[in-house]
Amino acid sequence: DVVVYQTGTWSVDGVEVGDGSPPQLQYAKVDTIQLVWTHNCEHGVIRGIVLDFDSDKVGENNCRVAVSPTYESVEFGPEQLVAR
Repeated sequence: DVVVYQTGTWSVDGVEVGDGSPPQLQYAKVDTIQLVWTHNCEHGVIRGIVLDFDSDKVGENNCRVAVSPTYESVEFGPEQLVAR
């Protein structure tokens, strides 16, 4: 799946988390998902490959994403997931 996830600073259950920088949206192609549920919370890791916008293919109603030329891997938590 292609997903949108947030980096920088965001809110989880009303608590600010992250590195303190302004929030940004990033794109990735998911390789693996690891989730663990407990009686009162969940933990997990999503791993994938960074995607970039193909600036030559961006239009008014569409866009094209491509795997980064360096095949850079990324790892983020499920609370950072914005869209799929």
